[in-house]
Amino acid sequence: MTMSAISSNSVDEPPRKKEDVSTTTDGDLSSDKSHVFLDIQVGSIPYGRIVIELFWEKAPRTCENFYQLCVGTQRSGRNLTYKGTSIHKIFPNLLIQGGDVINKHGCGGESIYGPTFEVESFETKLEAGVIAMTSKDKSSNSSQFFICLRDCHHLQDSHVGFGIVRKNLQLLEEIGNLPHNTENEPLKRILIVDSGSLPKNPQNWNFYENDGLDKYPPYPEEFDVPNSSMNWLEVIKNIKDQGNIHYKERNYEAAMRKYNKVLRYSPWATRINEAKSEDCNELSVYALLNMAASENNCKNFRAARQFCSKALLISQECAKAYFRRGQANLGLHDYDAALDDLNAALKLEPSNSRIRQEIERVKKTKHNSKNAEIQRYATIFNNNM
Repeated sequence: MTMSAISSNSVDEPPRKKEDVSTTTDGDLSSDKSHVFLDIQVGSIPYGRIVIELFWEKAPRTCENFYQLCVGTQRSGRNLTYKGTSIHKIFPNLLIQGGDVINKHGCGGESIYGPTFEVESFETKLEAGVIAMTSKDKSSNSSQFFICLRDCHHLQDSHVGFGIVRKNLQLLEEIGNLPHNTENEPLKRILIVDSGSLPKNPQNWNFYENDGLDKYPPYPEEFDVPNSSMNWLEVIKNIKDQGNIHYKERNYEAAMRKYNKVLRYSPWATRINEAKSEDCNELSVYALLNMAASENNCKNFRAARQFCSKALLISQECAKAYFRRGQANLGLHDYDAALDDLNAALKLEPSNSRIRQEIERVKKTKHNSKNAEIQRYATIFNNNM
């Protein structure tokens, strides 16, 4: 990726005279302003809170700029804040870019000192989790920033690193792999719905999700509490149950996020020996089957088929997995595969009338499809006579 790929697109202007903005970095002030947050939403779905530690000793003016834009400030009668701005560029497995406080979509930006300000130290290495300013030259820092998802040493000595993600970096990696166009613009809007300052005590950072029964971090590795203090099986069940609430409301996208979260927590709880593998496998299969049902309801039949196949790798005699894969194959017009799956489901549950009804539906659909095909060929033949 070239340097211009992460440069701010704001109009070039000569740097203005520095305004009198405090950059005091004594111990008391630094500790009070040492951490900030960005709350991220993708489309209509809340994704979570990103916690960032600022390196005041290495880049005090850059930290002051970012801090003030997180908490919100005014300049020349205009509000300057990251709240309401977008992550407007995503480069999978490399970095994400945002921070246009003027136009909100990546074509502008402004600092608390003026349109731009000069770079500071390049001391901070641009490694995974580091946040840095976007710039075109040594005097064009404004408000736009990028967060490294892996080492970005090719950008070293051109962009000032001034902080690091302390919580939910994996969430940013997930966001970095969302669908995007050829210009690396995300297909769904990635919005910073809130931003601000955090207290020094991590227990008050509130980086857990707050969605009904689900009050846990997006990724289990972010837990600070001792493992023995949690009933991990109950934690996973709560996440699953919140997914069920969304599913019943037909909010399939939100439900899918919860079921995906179950798939992250289940193997993790097994690895740390805090839950039995058979219990976690059962919850994983449940999540995969409900993900398949969600995708079938959204007519994403290929994805549904894949989830069912994953479930069958865990539980080879799961009638519901065969049944829902059969439904997915029907949606893909693969009638023979659908019948194979449904017959496999019937073999496991021979008294299940719903499976028998689905088999008859597939047979009827296959018959009608074949007759329609014969009719099409007959029409083509007659037209060519």
